[in-house]
Amino acid sequence: MSWSRRRTRAVIALLVGGIAMLAGAALLGGGSIRACPAIGYADISSIELEFDPSLGVNAVAACLGTDCQPVALTGAGGKWSVPQSAEYLQSTEPGSVTQVKVEASSEGDVVVEKVFEVARERDDGTWWQPECPGPYHYLPVSIGP
Repeated sequence: MSWSRRRTRAVIALLVGGIAMLAGAALLGGGSIRACPAIGYADISSIELEFDPSLGVNAVAACLGTDCQPVALTGAGGKWSVPQSAEYLQSTEPGSVTQVKVEASSEGDVVVEKVFEVARERDDGTWWQPECPGPYHYLPVSIGP
């Protein structure tokens, strides 16, 4: 009979200890304890430049960042792509683009010479932890008169 009492006391002690640990974690953590996964996300796709047709752009040079030398691009239909390769990145890390420097001309006349912000949009995929950073993609840069 004494073995049964020991077993009962041990089970009760374990239950009380477990409940105390859960209560302590909830009080100290403000609720459920969360951690963001250690996954890095980087969009290394090209940055799209969309020119207003009224500009008549037929030549574009660009680079990623502000302190860089624009390099000639090839494009079609008013859309031009700036790849995230070494010649266009220069001093910017791939996947961390925030600005693009653009020089565009029409029939030899410079119509655009400016630095533009590159916006990005979060992709779905981290709905279960909205406070954590997740995958994203760059939005096209619209360039008008």
